[in-house]
Amino acid sequence: MPLRKIALSWYMDDYINGTRVRKKLSKNRDIARRIREDILKKADLSRFGIAPDNYPLSELKEKFFEEVRPRVDPRTFQTYETLVNQAMGYIGGNVPLHQIRHRLNEYFNERQQNGISGRTLNKTLELLKRMLSYGVETNLIPFNPLAGVAKVKEKKKPRRPLTPEEIPLLLEHSDKWRIVWLTFILTGLRKMELVRLQVRDIDRKACTLAVRASKTDAGVRVIHLHRTLQRGLRPLLKGKAPEDSVFTTERGTPLKNNLLRAFRVCLKNAGIPGEGLDLHALRYTFSSLLGSVDVHEKKQQTLMGHRSSVMTSKYTHTYDKDLREAVERISLDIE
Repeated sequence: MPLRKIALSWYMDDYINGTRVRKKLSKNRDIARRIREDILKKADLSRFGIAPDNYPLSELKEKFFEEVRPRVDPRTFQTYETLVNQAMGYIGGNVPLHQIRHRLNEYFNERQQNGISGRTLNKTLELLKRMLSYGVETNLIPFNPLAGVAKVKEKKKPRRPLTPEEIPLLLEHSDKWRIVWLTFILTGLRKMELVRLQVRDIDRKACTLAVRASKTDAGVRVIHLHRTLQRGLRPLLKGKAPEDSVFTTERGTPLKNNLLRAFRVCLKNAGIPGEGLDLHALRYTFSSLLGSVDVHEKKQQTLMGHRSSVMTSKYTHTYDKDLREAVERISLDIE
């Protein structure tokens, strides 16, 4: 495949599957020669199953996105694209493989100083690892330079339960969401447990709720329905088949999206500070309410669906009034 000069430019002929392909290289002969040598080197490496170590990261990204795009939701893909592009903007599209790890560490340090969460950085790391693994699997690059990089330590935001004073305030300002928050508060269900709850899981005669779609292997747990919750659930169960979802949207589909957003709106309407409060905080609230009425720890563990009482103790918050009443119960026969 010798160089050929045609007009003012240098070309080379390549053969792909028996078909001649003429490639324009450069107007400068020395540059054209170096490009030709690089092409031949890559062809030799590929022939022996060895990937070159100088494949452009920018091109790898585009090929990776081509594969990922049809496999995820458009909004999810947009998030992936944003995170990878932000990181690539710092790392560079033509950086050598052995420099990627160092450049990524610099990028993460800068982002942390700007207040970016560890969760976001770890998602970026996960995507870059997937992209580079794709490059290895498709023989575009010889190794994944981020394969052994550990995740960034995520700082957990402190979570608190609703206070006894905040509970009625939230319910008063929740309109159609009232029964959803009330169910969380009086059962301690996790989000997906509530979303997957079916009519057949509620025994109206025994006034119990069976949690079958549990996160842990603690098995099916049965929760007694508080009388207030019994009344609130009746309209939702009326006319539904056993396999129907208890909580649905106005179109009758299972309720699963925008729960957190709705919860924050209700908190704002009720004038309740949202710091430390999310959907899982309602599960904390249930555990703390049980603790405030001296429910035995083992019973709390069963109701919460925990495998150990240690986990249950982490969920239980002691209200100030209970501490005050506990001290006032002390009786000493002294002046």
